[in-house]
Order: sequence, then C-alpha cells, then structure tokens
Amino acid sequence: MRAQAKPPRRKWPWIVIGVIVAALIAYALYAVATNKPVTEPTPEPTTSESTPVDSVPTGCLGGDGLDAGTLLATQDNAAHSTSGAVEVAAALTRWAYQYPYPSAEDAQAASGSVISSKAPDSFRDLVGFFASEPNLSGGLVADNTEYRLSTVTGVWYIDSKAPDQVTTSIGSAFVVDGQLSSSLKASTTVTLRWENGAWRADQLAGAHTTEELFEIGTPFTGGC
Repeated sequence: MRAQAKPPRRKWPWIVIGVIVAALIAYALYAVATNKPVTEPTPEPTTSESTPVDSVPTGCLGGDGLDAGTLLATQDNAAHSTSGAVEVAAALTRWAYQYPYPSAEDAQAASGSVISSKAPDSFRDLVGFFASEPNLSGGLVADNTEYRLSTVTGVWYIDSKAPDQVTTSIGSAFVVDGQLSSSLKASTTVTLRWENGAWRADQLAGAHTTEELFEIGTPFTGGC
C-alpha cells in the first residue's frame, strides 16, 4: 500500500470559473497533481469531549452507487462518531470526483443535504460548479474520460476532532475506463460538522500528499 508510482510532476491546471467552490474542490486534488505538501489551516484542538469512535469505517456505508441516493443513504446511516464522519467524507469524495459528472438533480440534492449551513454560499452551488465542466482529476485523467474514485484499496486518517466537528483525510484510487489503477491515487481532506442530526461538509481541501496519506492512513474494512 505504501509503494506507488509517482505521476509526472506538473503545474496545476487552474481553470478560472468564477466561483469559490471550484477552488475549494479542485484544490482538494492539488497534492495529487503536484505531489507536494499542501498547507492546511491549523485544526481545532482535540478535547476530552471529542466525538467518539465506534466501528472501523467501511468506506462503503451507503452502498457502491455514485448517485445522490447513495450519498444521502450514507449520511442517514452514519453515526454521531468519528467513524460516521469518515463514512460521509468517503461517500462525498466518491460522489464528487467522477466523470461523467453527477446530474444537476443529484447536485441539487447534495447541496441541500450534505453541505453545512456554515459553508460558503458558493460551496453550496454544486449545480453551477459541475456545469462549468472542471477536470477534478488535476489533469491525471484526460478530459472527457470516464473515471471515478474507489475506496477498495483506500485509507482514512483523522486530522482533528472536536465536539461535533471532524476533519478527516480520505485516500482513494482512480478507476479509469472501468480499470482500478495501481498508481493513480487521490488525497482529499474533508471537514464535517454534526448539524441537525447528521454529518455535513464545511469544506474540501488538501492536507497530505498521496504518499504521506497512504503511509499514515488506516485501510477501510471494505470499500467500493
């Protein structure tokens, strides 16, 4: 799991689309494209009242689908615990990073349920974001090429935890044209807030290179 082929170094293919959400989500794969450390804001300190950990995350709590129904099923079944937050983060990562993109209907459903009220307004405009047709692979996969992310060989890592808030990093592998890649991997960091009885995302960012994350992360027990 620790050894992986390194993709060629390249400059980040910035796409100016005029909304903050593009930068937030595209930046989450910055470490994949550059293989350089990414500066992350200082996390909230862990306290004695930190969100409890229950079972080890499966990485596929709501099923192996890539639609909003699977994402919302994960959210509905995720416990108020660190493990539950990881499950939602993994499902959101799998749902967001795919081509063809989620439908406008699915994007609207996700915006209304899985994005926190504390997130920037532009982060909630997932419909507009996907309509801009960004390459969320950071250039690792060619434009208009079918791909998705898989947690089958993936890992998770808790960056910080506090009452009702967890920041977790999800390591996953690219599935390109139906084939699971042994070399193309992604590192995405998600901050989630327990809000109105469910885990909801505040932001997506990049905190680790893929090499680092797959060294320090814990493998999912299942994945999809």
